[in-house]
Amino acid sequence: MPDVFTLTISTERAFTAEEIGYLLVGEFEGNPMASWINKATPVTPEGVGRTPGHDGPWYDDEGFLTFTGFAFTINYDDPDEDSEGDFTGMRTINMNQIKDGLRIMAEDYPDHFADLVGDNADAITYDVAMQCIVLGSVIYG
Repeated sequence: MPDVFTLTISTERAFTAEEIGYLLVGEFEGNPMASWINKATPVTPEGVGRTPGHDGPWYDDEGFLTFTGFAFTINYDDPDEDSEGDFTGMRTINMNQIKDGLRIMAEDYPDHFADLVGDNADAITYDVAMQCIVLGSVIYG
């Protein structure tokens, strides 16, 4: 009988707009792990898709997150460039990229994914998620 075996189970996990908002707030608001990100800017014009009366940032507006045209650009420190801290990387992120990134996180970083879906997320969890979304894997720290 083998000493160690691996059992892999695939499952689906639905995410609400509120949960995606928590992830973005956790990454963009005071997360010291997110120093590789310079800024994130919505692609749509100001106010389009926004919930009337919502006074928070775009990334925690459930109406905007579920808006058909939801997308944002993110400027980041490109790991393929030699100059650290130059923030030359730029990528447009929509819900498809978020979905792909969370799938990568679930497959490659299951402990962090378990923290994310188990309400045990912290700065590291949010940063792993965002690196998977933007970069396709964890590159920074």
